[in-house]
Amino acid sequence: MTNEQKTEEITEEVVAEVSEVASESEQENTDEVVETEAVDGDAENEKDEEEDFFGKGDWYIIQCYTGYEYKVKMRIDGLIEEGGFKETIFRVLVPEEETVEIRNNKRVEKVIRLYPGYVFIQMMPDE
Repeated sequence: MTNEQKTEEITEEVVAEVSEVASESEQENTDEVVETEAVDGDAENEKDEEEDFFGKGDWYIIQCYTGYEYKVKMRIDGLIEEGGFKETIFRVLVPEEETVEIRNNKRVEKVIRLYPGYVFIQMMPDE
């Protein structure tokens, strides 16, 4: 297996994990919705959501110093609003996971970064 194939395989795994994390965070943030459509309509809505998620552009990975992920994310968000990149940059994501640890017989909630030192961006490349 060549280095390019390994890189492509790792990139596919990362994109799959990022999509899982994004879908989990979207599910946590949504309120209860009353269903008014038939079952066929639900399937169409799911396809539309998938197309919105994957169809808008490609995912790119930015490598930065560990611990500076949120500074990079805030800077990119600022560029989107100030610089008018709303049409080219769609999402900026720092993958993280909430875990519960037990220390001294107490539950401690902790947020762990899945990929320290990396920021994921969904965008359309421009020349």
